[in-house]
Amino acid sequence: MERLFAEHDIKRVLEFGEGAGTRWFLDRCARVTSVEIVVKPEHEEWAHACYDAYGKCEKWQQWVQPLPSRLEKAEELAASGHYPIIRGERKEVQSLIDAAIPVIPYDLIFVDPGTHLRSAMVNELFGFADIIAAHDTNVGMMNYGWSTVNPPTEYATHRYFNDGLGTTFWKRYL
Repeated sequence: MERLFAEHDIKRVLEFGEGAGTRWFLDRCARVTSVEIVVKPEHEEWAHACYDAYGKCEKWQQWVQPLPSRLEKAEELAASGHYPIIRGERKEVQSLIDAAIPVIPYDLIFVDPGTHLRSAMVNELFGFADIIAAHDTNVGMMNYGWSTVNPPTEYATHRYFNDGLGTTFWKRYL
């Protein structure tokens, strides 16, 4: 991440999932929007803890969104190691993203939420930012469906697995 920030002028970040990384982004960016997707009750508690930690920061905005009920079964199957996204569920993932993305253009979108539908989110995020990043992309993390990510031709894929969990960046080249 340090290298990415050294090489690119990243001022506005949208992150799906919040926590320690939120502080890291706030220390480096002019605007950070965090979206916490509530899949389990503890995610709502986590969102409150993050608000307590960062809520007074003027450059931070938090959105807490429940997982749409039509995605609950898909989430359950994905968590058990299956990747069930079908056309109708993709529409639901897109509506979840549309609700979270305001008109502010973002330089980076970081995907690390408490849901197993991460790869579907990445596929729907192409075009919203020049750089999209996702955490836990190591091949062993198959329950996130990473093999289904299909970036448009203008995005190059960069994978880093030095910590075992892996982070992948998709960078748009104009």
